[in-house]
Amino acid sequence: MAESPYLHAELGFGFEMPSGWTLDLASSTHPLFPILLSMRAGSARVMLAARAAAHADPGERASAMKDELAARGIEGRPVAGALHVPGTANVADVEFQIAGETQHWISLVTDGVEFSFTHTGPYADVRNGLAGIAATFRKPAAEQAQRFLSAHTRQAFAPGPEELAGLSHFQRVAARFNVPPAKRPRRGS
Repeated sequence: MAESPYLHAELGFGFEMPSGWTLDLASSTHPLFPILLSMRAGSARVMLAARAAAHADPGERASAMKDELAARGIEGRPVAGALHVPGTANVADVEFQIAGETQHWISLVTDGVEFSFTHTGPYADVRNGLAGIAATFRKPAAEQAQRFLSAHTRQAFAPGPEELAGLSHFQRVAARFNVPPAKRPRRGS
């Protein structure tokens, strides 16, 4: 079912790329996310961002994710068991609606590194592929995670036009989800 393995050289995490999915972008130099992957799944896109974890506890993380959505006028609700990653119970999943489509923001923390998955299009279009990624997810070795964390710190600023200039619409929206509420630009500014 899997098309090919993906292994990130710097951090050492990996997974089997679902059949029919393609990698659009793999960046380790993006100003907002130390690691950023964008995958195309038919007409949908799935983004995977890795950074230092702000909340290790999945309940606290789900609450923070829900607050991030609420700050944008989107009601989110934590869901349990939507995605299972073998070897960890540290998964937070918040479901929400955009333009009538069910979306999920899924976050996994291992050894202090947070892996966040977001997507465009209906969740039903990416659910099986995400389940395949989760089932084959290879966590980074603890020493690789520590090197990554010492080299990259969580960005705590509102992205400005220069940081957003080279991003697709989907990436710009995802970038704004990763900005603390106090640092977000106000609408119309």
